[in-house]
Amino acid sequence: MRIIAGLGNPGTEYALTRHNVGWNVIDHLVDRISAGSPQTKFGGAFWGPLTLGKEHVCLLKPYTYMNNSGIAVGELACFYKVLPADILVVVDDINLPLGRLRLRMRGSAGGHNGLKSIIAHLGSMDFPRLRLGVNSCPPGRELADWVLGTFTSDDRDIIDRSIEKASAFCVQWCCEDTEKLMNSVNSCDVRSQNGEA
Repeated sequence: MRIIAGLGNPGTEYALTRHNVGWNVIDHLVDRISAGSPQTKFGGAFWGPLTLGKEHVCLLKPYTYMNNSGIAVGELACFYKVLPADILVVVDDINLPLGRLRLRMRGSAGGHNGLKSIIAHLGSMDFPRLRLGVNSCPPGRELADWVLGTFTSDDRDIIDRSIEKASAFCVQWCCEDTEKLMNSVNSCDVRSQNGEA
């Protein structure tokens, strides 16, 4: 059994913000694989178990708000006895430029409160995370305002392509060799795929 959890905040006011790209990836993935309507379960929107490739997979969008994401992820992992290495967490990353994606198999929270909560509730940093770049916070602007802000129309086009690629990578995570997938993800820049710098 594997889990793919996309992090974000519930509520229409957060739907298109930088902090909700993890949720957006799950929404795109649900459409991609025709997963249907979710149940409200395990502290969030829940789909599963589903079959992707050779794997049984659960999809989760925690409703516990970003800073308490670990409550929902931990509850689901405990119920199905899923090891941290089999939990893929999809998050925004202000340390990556818009259009870049990164896959790592383990690591610290890197200042991300959602990852910090998951590490605390799983008791481990050894879970993979797929990060989508949303650009760094501009000088003089509050970080909370930045991550809870929306994209410009030009940036929205780029992040939508990032979300589409990320959902495809989520499917591949269930079907392919991890090292091969890391090479594909970490060399991905959706801006260059459209001839942009």
